[in-house]
Amino acid sequence: MAQGFGCPTRSVQMSNEQAHRLWQGFQIMHILLGTVKIIVITESMLADVYTNCTLVCQPGPLFPMQKLYVDDVISRIGRMFPDMSIELFRPNGTSAVLLVTLGKLLKAIVVMRSLFIDRTIVRGYHENLYSEDGKLDIWSKSNYQVFQKVTDHATTALLHYQLPQMPDVVVRSFMTWLRSYIKLFQTPCQRCGKFLQDGLPPTWRDFRTLEAFHDTCRQ
Repeated sequence: MAQGFGCPTRSVQMSNEQAHRLWQGFQIMHILLGTVKIIVITESMLADVYTNCTLVCQPGPLFPMQKLYVDDVISRIGRMFPDMSIELFRPNGTSAVLLVTLGKLLKAIVVMRSLFIDRTIVRGYHENLYSEDGKLDIWSKSNYQVFQKVTDHATTALLHYQLPQMPDVVVRSFMTWLRSYIKLFQTPCQRCGKFLQDGLPPTWRDFRTLEAFHDTCRQ
């Protein structure tokens, strides 16, 4: 058993998945402890961190620590993009629903389970977002074909940005992709150079380069 900082220590072998969960757990501890400068870590604390991190990484009902972690991730993403506002709601007290407003162009409802994005509905900026009971309508599609297309592409994007053990990275990547629509009606297709095709602007955004394409031009 090695000695470090006057305390007995021992080496621990873990997989990449376990290491990432442990890292996320320390992120949670940092958020919770705030300004605490010195932390004495015991094996039982490591076990707690690993357990809590495992909970954060899994979809399902949220506990207070998980809510705090989700809130912090969303807050940091919101600060990254000043031209995109993100409002967080918890209509049933647990899972988060995000209302993302992109300039005066569109609004997207992002339904989450823990830190996993379940589905997204995109509507025009001036379209109604609420049902008759005053709650966010998380089911109805946009009345406009262009935003229906963007919704379909958002669903495909969620399948592309799959990294189960790093859900915070997935959310950040998806929001970066969604923000690329800020000039939906001002950006020409990168292949044909036209603004409109069959009456629609380029509604596809490349997942890697974020370049704009018409549906038929991206093939």
